[in-house]
Amino acid sequence: MIPASESANRPTPARLAALANAGANGHWADVATAAQATSFAAYRANRLPAAEAWQYVEKWAGLFDETELQFIPLWIKAVEAAGAAHANMSASYRPSERKLGDALDPGLRLWLLGNPGFSAEFFSLLTPVDFVPRVFGILDSLYLDDADRFRSYASLALAIAVVYDVPPPPNWPHGQVSAGALPRRWPPVVAAFAWWTREDKERRTYHRLGQLGADELKFVVDVAAPFNQLAWSQQAVPHGLADFADTYAMVPYRMDRIEHRVMIWPGVTYPLWDILRDGGICVDQAYFATEAGKARGVPTLFFYGAGGDGRHAWFGFLDANRKWQLDAGRYAEQRFLTGLAYDPQTWRVLSDHEIQFLAERFRALPSYRQSRVHAAFAEELLRAGRTTPSAVPARRSTTNGAT
Repeated sequence: MIPASESANRPTPARLAALANAGANGHWADVATAAQATSFAAYRANRLPAAEAWQYVEKWAGLFDETELQFIPLWIKAVEAAGAAHANMSASYRPSERKLGDALDPGLRLWLLGNPGFSAEFFSLLTPVDFVPRVFGILDSLYLDDADRFRSYASLALAIAVVYDVPPPPNWPHGQVSAGALPRRWPPVVAAFAWWTREDKERRTYHRLGQLGADELKFVVDVAAPFNQLAWSQQAVPHGLADFADTYAMVPYRMDRIEHRVMIWPGVTYPLWDILRDGGICVDQAYFATEAGKARGVPTLFFYGAGGDGRHAWFGFLDANRKWQLDAGRYAEQRFLTGLAYDPQTWRVLSDHEIQFLAERFRALPSYRQSRVHAAFAEELLRAGRTTPSAVPARRSTTNGAT
């Protein structure tokens, strides 16, 4: 299917079109096999960019060929093993023999096959608890709505896809407000993508969204407040990134609620303007600040922790140097506490120590991407039972490609 001479270089547009056509005609498994052989030939010849590109063709073809009937039972087991199930998720699924790739427009499938940069981000970010049928459905909706905008903001589209693939849990972003006052549901995906891309183009975001990765943007798109409230906050909150931590203290602290042990928001609704006007306790201050940050394209985290004098909530945000500031609103005497926050992609609880590790942005390093390529080849060789050859790429994956 793929001439041996083509292994020295990345796949050409003509070859990708031929492979996509073969896959669309029911031969994704054959495409995956041929791309794997070509990627190994490129890897043996030390043509790493070509090997990587062909390997992603193999990965996409394998994923496109998988059926819902194959994927969903394994996904349910992964969700259960990770403790990521919650009450807002569907109680039952009815998988079909439909292939996952059939959810994608042919133009989008071709674009994915030929885009190693996006492929690297996708497969680096994807976890066993991501619901790929919905992830693909979201990507397809955004691509069909505006293909040019999708290509310009592909990482933002990916962030929306991996966050909005399942509903948020009932106690997110915190449990001290009723479901009636704050419905836990995502906005429509096309409207969300259009909102943030427009805000970015109009220069109302503090970060250029086209320059952030999906691993950062997922902490922007996980909004609980509707867009009219986010737009209001852009006018109401005067702080830029240099002093954005001060957003927390804009909400007056209600000692009377603490004295009377009113820990649940007493209002019928929970709009940002009521929180600012009426004041609140620490969870309301942290919620207000995180939502105001997301309105400005700033990745934010709602943190909570328990100390000797009770529970406290604060927030973190990505500053102008793309470093996480994790102590906004955190009491000085409680800085020894470990802060916990939701990862909106997996609904796993992250600590601020883990966030600090992610803040090193190691995924953006060329050495990390090269290491992932070597590790992937080692994994494939090991899976095929070729343990001796797998030792070389395994060593390369831990030495940044050195032999």
